[in-house]
Amino acid sequence: MPISIAMATYNGERFIREQLDSLARQTQLPHELVVTDDGSTDRTLEILVSFAKTAPFEVRIYRNERTIGYGDNFLKAASLCEGDWVAFCDQDDIWKENKLEVISRKMAPDVLLIVHSADLVDADLSPTGHRLPDIKKDCVQEALASHPMKIFPGCCMVFQTALLSLADRERRPAYSGENADKLTHDWWVYIVANVLGNIGYIGQSLMLYRRHQWTVSGPVRLSMIERVRQSNKIRSREYCLIAETATNIARYLEMLSQQRNLNDRKFAIAADLYRRHAYYLRERSKLYELGNSLKRLGRVAYTARKGAYRPPRFGGLGLHALFKDIFYLLILNNSLSKIGFLSLHNAKLMWFKLLGS
Repeated sequence: MPISIAMATYNGERFIREQLDSLARQTQLPHELVVTDDGSTDRTLEILVSFAKTAPFEVRIYRNERTIGYGDNFLKAASLCEGDWVAFCDQDDIWKENKLEVISRKMAPDVLLIVHSADLVDADLSPTGHRLPDIKKDCVQEALASHPMKIFPGCCMVFQTALLSLADRERRPAYSGENADKLTHDWWVYIVANVLGNIGYIGQSLMLYRRHQWTVSGPVRLSMIERVRQSNKIRSREYCLIAETATNIARYLEMLSQQRNLNDRKFAIAADLYRRHAYYLRERSKLYELGNSLKRLGRVAYTARKGAYRPPRFGGLGLHALFKDIFYLLILNNSLSKIGFLSLHNAKLMWFKLLGS
C-alpha cells in the first residue's frame, strides 16, 4: 500500500538536507513527499526545491500564506497526501533505511495507526542511550485498549489516510489552561485512531529522533527526595489540568457521536471513557494536596477502591499510576518512618490490608 510522507517545515535549513537524504535512501520508497512550509525565512525552501529535482519520488511543496502553527501545518500536509497511508516527518530527524519497509509489513485493514520506537540523539546525532517512545514489543491493541491520554511523537506515527475524514480536525479539542491551543496533530490522530480501530506497535527503532540542545541551563542540584517534595506542590494542579483536557476530549467525542451515524456508538463509548478518566485524574490530584502521611495513605486506598487504577480500557489510570503514587507519596517523601513502618515489606502488608478491608 502506498505511503505518503507529510512534512511540515519552518526554518529548518540546518538539518533538513540530512533528513531528505534519509528519505531518498529508503529500501521501500514512499509514494510521495508533501511539504507545507509555514513561512521559513532561511534556505529551507531552496533546499527543498533542489532536492525535488533529483528525488526518486514525487515531491510537492506548498507555502502557507500565513503562519498557522506546527500542528495545523502537519495536518494540512497530511490532508494533501494521496497515498493510502501517511507518515508524519519532522524536518530534523534521520530515518533508518528500512523504516517504510518494516512498517509496510505491519499494515492491515483494521489497523488505523502504527507507532514505532526511535533512538534519541543529540544535535550531532550522538546517541543518548534512550529511546522515545520505548516500545517493548510488537503488538496490536484493539480500539480503546491503549491509554486514552498517551502521547506519541508524530514522527514515529504512520496512519491510514482515511482517518483524516473520520473526525473534524478543524474543531478538534483544546488543551486546558489559559489561551490553550488545539491538541497537536499527533495526539489528535492517536485519539481518533484509538477510538475507531486498532493500533499497531513496533518495538524496533526505525529512526534517529534528534533533540536540540541549543541552550543548557544549569539546574539547582537537589536531592531526589527534595525534588519530589517540590514537584508535589504543582503535581496536583497538573493532574487537574490533564483532567480538564480529558473533559474537553469527551465533549468533542460526544459532539461527533451526535453528528455521525456510522460510528456514533464508538464515539459515545469513548466520550464516557474520557469522562471517567477525567474523574479519576481529579481524585488522584487530591492525593498531592495532603501533607499528613496517614491521610495520604488513606486517600490512596480510597482512590484505589473507587477504581482509579483500573486498566486504561476502562478509563482507569493503570497499575503504573498506583505504583507511582505509592513511590512518590510514601517512599520518596520518607513518610513511612513517621507512621511506624520500618521496612518496605511492612508497608506492602499494610497496603494490601487497606485495599482488602
